[in-house]
Amino acid sequence: SGEEREKPSYNREEAIPDFHVSRIVSDQSGNTYAAGYLGDANSRTTIRLAKYNRLGTRLWFIDHPNPSTPYFEVSTLELDGAGNVYLGLRTALDGFGYTYYKYNPQGQMSWSQPLVLNKRIAKAAVDSAGNFYIVTRDIIANSAVYGSTKYDLQATVLWTRQLSVEPGYNGELQHVAVTDYGQIYVWIYRGTIGNSQLFAYDTNGTLIINRQYSPGMFNGQIAVYRATGAIAVVDTVPTDIIYKPFSSSQQMNIHLLDAAGNLRWSTSYTLS
Repeated sequence: SGEEREKPSYNREEAIPDFHVSRIVSDQSGNTYAAGYLGDANSRTTIRLAKYNRLGTRLWFIDHPNPSTPYFEVSTLELDGAGNVYLGLRTALDGFGYTYYKYNPQGQMSWSQPLVLNKRIAKAAVDSAGNFYIVTRDIIANSAVYGSTKYDLQATVLWTRQLSVEPGYNGELQHVAVTDYGQIYVWIYRGTIGNSQLFAYDTNGTLIINRQYSPGMFNGQIAVYRATGAIAVVDTVPTDIIYKPFSSSQQMNIHLLDAAGNLRWSTSYTLS
């Protein structure tokens, strides 16, 4: 049901050499998957997904044309434990729309779903078993509402949860990650008060973490050790070094949290 979308084309020979890669992931066998747009940056009407072996030989590629949309980009590129690849595309059609695709290791499509439509922000992750998770951020009645949904291998909804915050909040959905055993972590930056907030659901959708941290603690790079759920955070203060590289002094902080969100240790370095 819904609008009819143009089907992606499957190819084995290069059609357009101008391939701008925006996401890249690798599997345990050394194969690499790359996704990005073709052609000019101002007219991203085609998205390409390509697979390369450990020697750099391209095994296959798939093009997703969408000529009616002026804003078209890769939002997600993830792998599960079986080598299936998950591609998320964001478009400006219908406001902010997100469509997700699952391909097997040979490049054959398993499913294609417009799983999120008319959402302001959406981020996705996949666990080793192939369960797929999407977290969205909407503004409803001047409040930010975060919705988390878990899908099985066939893109059937297993559960959906919502978490709201106080009115007037205008924060940012920063990061979503999932462990191999299906625990999903969501980080948000609370722009009104400057704090960071972490919440997490277990594999059954039970809220197990909902904590706030000191201002800006998660306003940086975040990584999760998928086997245990340990969390590493790297941030810079007082300003982000990415945006102000010529600041006279920067302090880089490294934090390690356990799977329950408890801070285990921190260390700092001065950058000049």
